[in-house]
Amino acid sequence: MKGSGTARFLGRIWFRALRREGPALPPGPCLILLNHPNGLLDPLAAAALLDRRAGWLAKATLWKIAPLRPFLSAFRAIPVTRPKDGGATRDSILQSFHKVHEVLAQGGSVAMFPEGVSHTAADLQPLKTGAARMALSCPMPLSVIPAGLVYGDRARFRHSVLLRLGEPVPFGDLAEHGLDHTTVAELTARIRAAILPLTLHGSDERHLALAQDVAWLLAEAPGTRVDLEALRARVRALVPHLASLPPEAFAELEARVHATQAWLRAKGLRPDQVGHPYPAAEIGRWLPGACFRLVFAAVLLPPSLLFWPPYRLAGWIAGRFTDEGRPDRHAEVAGRSAAAPPLDPSAGGAGRASLGMVGRPGASRGAAGRGARPAHPGAGGGRPSGHPRLPPASGSRRA
Repeated sequence: MKGSGTARFLGRIWFRALRREGPALPPGPCLILLNHPNGLLDPLAAAALLDRRAGWLAKATLWKIAPLRPFLSAFRAIPVTRPKDGGATRDSILQSFHKVHEVLAQGGSVAMFPEGVSHTAADLQPLKTGAARMALSCPMPLSVIPAGLVYGDRARFRHSVLLRLGEPVPFGDLAEHGLDHTTVAELTARIRAAILPLTLHGSDERHLALAQDVAWLLAEAPGTRVDLEALRARVRALVPHLASLPPEAFAELEARVHATQAWLRAKGLRPDQVGHPYPAAEIGRWLPGACFRLVFAAVLLPPSLLFWPPYRLAGWIAGRFTDEGRPDRHAEVAGRSAAAPPLDPSAGGAGRASLGMVGRPGASRGAAGRGARPAHPGAGGGRPSGHPRLPPASGSRRA
């Protein structure tokens, strides 16, 4: 089946790079469950990257916003009345379930955000039980597919996004128990455990924040063009290693990373620029484009101004009509760009300097930079890679 043409068109306008990783969707009806880090852009990014069209569960209050109705129709949105919005009744909830089951009965797929709220917190929000209840009450066999969304520099227009699909969540052993509380809670826990490693979320905020700082330090490109799969894998590999460090060693590494971030900001540098040799061949490839942008800046300015109003309008709508969480900056685990110790930046780059305590200083960027999952940093292997950092932290310079 083909994905949404409307979503792909809009996605190519909004994002510089769209990438999907993980297994293909299995044949037959699928219930696709995603994290929700970026408001109204999440269904756009996911729909643009899925290889089939899906119906999307959306809060019923969105239908009150007239400009959104054509998009809700294009995305085959299914309204859900939430108790927090008022007006939710047993009948309205059962009606939403019935519409979902109708789509699945026709062999279609439905996507939803089981957290029920868009947020920038470090950890996943507690999952609502609706997804588990829909799966357990579905009259036909279906696959429950976990998926994670990871963004680059969300503060910039034309940034990058990754959709990471996971293996189906097994629940055949639970179906025979119906919708009792224990069964629903168990399936909800399985769904959460399946989604978490596909994202940059985690419950250990301090270790997760430092893992993301180091991962961004090792990124081989700006936040708008970074390899998000390598970044995600690097973070996931780093978190358990950082958690195993003695408190004194962790505090020392954290201080070195933060000091290097300050050094990079003071110098106006991105981590990927430190220690880069800039060979003549690379400069030769870059120079024509740079000259083109300088000569035709006047021509490129009008399209930029054309895209700016919808960008700001979408941001305003997301802030006004969605449930964007606003935890403090420490709970925000959003790609803080730079990370490396204040060692000599010419000695192999900021990344090698900062990783003196988590990997071999001479480890190569190659495999991780191409998206391969690096060896565990504690094993002395390549540089870690990963990234749930949703919105970049204040003052970061990744782009």
